[in-house]
Amino acid sequence: MRFAIDVQLEDVNARGTALSGIVSALTPTYQKAPDKLPRALWRYFQDPIAPDRWYSLADYVSLMKILAAGIDPAKAKGDVYRAFGVIGAQRDLRGVQDNVPEEQRPEHVGLYRDQLDSKLGLSARVRRGLNLRERYYSRGYYRVKRTAERALTATLHEFPASAELCSVSTGYLVEVFRSPELGAWTERVSCRGLGDADCRWELRFGDEVDVSSLADFG
Repeated sequence: MRFAIDVQLEDVNARGTALSGIVSALTPTYQKAPDKLPRALWRYFQDPIAPDRWYSLADYVSLMKILAAGIDPAKAKGDVYRAFGVIGAQRDLRGVQDNVPEEQRPEHVGLYRDQLDSKLGLSARVRRGLNLRERYYSRGYYRVKRTAERALTATLHEFPASAELCSVSTGYLVEVFRSPELGAWTERVSCRGLGDADCRWELRFGDEVDVSSLADFG
């Protein structure tokens, strides 16, 4: 039996793939007016962000909040952080950055382009899709449960409560699971950062998808 573990932002690191997009988007601001950014965060703009290096998750959240504050939510369909997740998944899976100004695009794109191999069974592709999100952080994992013939829930464990990060994950998972390799509709149903008991998402697969291997999830 697993016991709940209270994990704080300071206990977790973010991989460079997470920071690269945010830092790239804020680089023009840093170059023109560095005083608009806290001095403690300047170091992220002075050296290249390495995709596989670990960085402070608390700093990542601080950088995201600065970037989000300058974006009109109406232009992000109401949730800027969710939009960050969608853009990140598009960049990772397909190397697409159409919604990002050219001067704000990170150098490393398409890093996970071949991870969702359509030759794999659906359950394996689901695990890989969730693993793409897990790779962003040094802590946290998803536990999957089958709730209906064509539905699963994925619950996040051992990760800090953060409404912003939960929204980013929602956007990322929505984009990953609506890809042709998975063909699922994704909805967030709870968020610890908003006072719920857990962070949980529901995945529903269309009638055209072979769901026989979802039996692997019980």
